[in-house]
Amino acid sequence: LTVILGEAEYALKTGKLETEQEQAFQKIYQQAEHLRQLLTSLLQLSEVRNDNLQSNFEILRIDELVQQVIINTNLTISSGKIHLEYEDTESLTSESFEILGNELWLEIALTNLLSNALKYSNNKPVKVFLSHTDEKVIVSVKDKGMGIADEEIEKIFTPFYRGTNAGIERG
Repeated sequence: LTVILGEAEYALKTGKLETEQEQAFQKIYQQAEHLRQLLTSLLQLSEVRNDNLQSNFEILRIDELVQQVIINTNLTISSGKIHLEYEDTESLTSESFEILGNELWLEIALTNLLSNALKYSNNKPVKVFLSHTDEKVIVSVKDKGMGIADEEIEKIFTPFYRGTNAGIERG
């Protein structure tokens, strides 16, 4: 897969392709990249499923993880326009966003959530809000997408589930 991506990218960068050839190589590159993302998701899912529920839980800064996922998602998706906003900043301390969690699981979940928010928002900006109380940290996402039908909300945690309104968009 790496060879296919590398060769397709090299061919596209040479500038020596006819229009039809360039379109073909772009299609090859896009399909190989989609396959790479699917394989990565499958490997991550298998790692999560094989992991003990409480293992690898550690104190981490959710704000730092959210920032990194936003940067990576904006770089990965060319239309990336994810913005982060902090709420209740007057009461922030150095521990405000410390949580006990599994960093890999949270990264997978946030990446999936933000990628879908961008994908289904017709390239409109997505906002992520971080806030905290004494008891919890709140991460919320606001986008301009079509949303998920009420009767399908309970199914969103089923691996590889796609809403009926997802249409032809690739998941």
